Amino acid sequence: MGREERNDGVIVSAEWLLGHLDSSDVVIIDCRYSLSDFSQGRRLYSVSHIKGAYFMDLEDDLSGPKVEHGGRHPLPDPEIFARKLSSMGVSADTRVIAYDSEGSASCRLCWLLKYFGHEKVSILQGGFERWVLSGLPVTDETPPPRQGNFVPVVRKDLIVDRNEILNSGNNMTLIDCRAPERYSGEVEPLDRRAGHIPGAKNLFYREVFSENSTFKDLGELEKVLADLDSETVLYCGSGVTATVVCVAMGLIGKTPRIYTGSWSDWASYVDSPITTGDSSK
Repeated sequence: MGREERNDGVIVSAEWLLGHLDSSDVVIIDCRYSLSDFSQGRRLYSVSHIKGAYFMDLEDDLSGPKVEHGGRHPLPDPEIFARKLSSMGVSADTRVIAYDSEGSASCRLCWLLKYFGHEKVSILQGGFERWVLSGLPVTDETPPPRQGNFVPVVRKDLIVDRNEILNSGNNMTLIDCRAPERYSGEVEPLDRRAGHIPGAKNLFYREVFSENSTFKDLGELEKVLADLDSETVLYCGSGVTATVVCVAMGLIGKTPRIYTGSWSDWASYVDSPITTGDSSK
């Protein structure tokens, strides 16, 4: 199996996608976004995107409405999510190709599709930047709606919630995928409390990427993820970057669960226990 077409096509190359741009059973989705400017992704898409690609926004499409608890990026409503995908032509036999520019939003879409029971999903290795650098076709034209029939089948076995963690008696393997300084509580730019869930170890999600935001080779991933197994529960700030580690674990045959509310949910409760400092070793 090649370096980029591996693990049943979860990662595909720009060359592979170029050869499937006009395939009726392929739907391409642009997920570019910026946490500092929520409108940036849609603006970038309107200027230039891969030919035939639709757009899904992290805030509006890959997340549900925010409430007091549940985190900054709650899971989208299954039926609303299904209608959006159906209007892009996604059905049971469709292969969805997700891309962005940084790596995490495409993994969020990949994970969401699996959570809603759709296994035929791939991530474009290197994202939009690598596509452009390769001189491959882009456009500013939005593709017309297509007729699909996406039927969500929710996989609740892939997630955990706050109560399950609280009731685990510290017998749960928790991995915090945020940057080390946020894990330790030195800084917290987004949520109301700083630190991490007691007992959690730290593995910054960028560790599974090479410098150009492409996934590391399988041998390297085996080393980075050696201490994690399918009993692992991942969390991050709001359930987005944890999906990067989840996808990486899937590449080497491991299926962890995700605390979807993540730190932003945990920190929203005044009675949530919190630890600071580096207790990851």
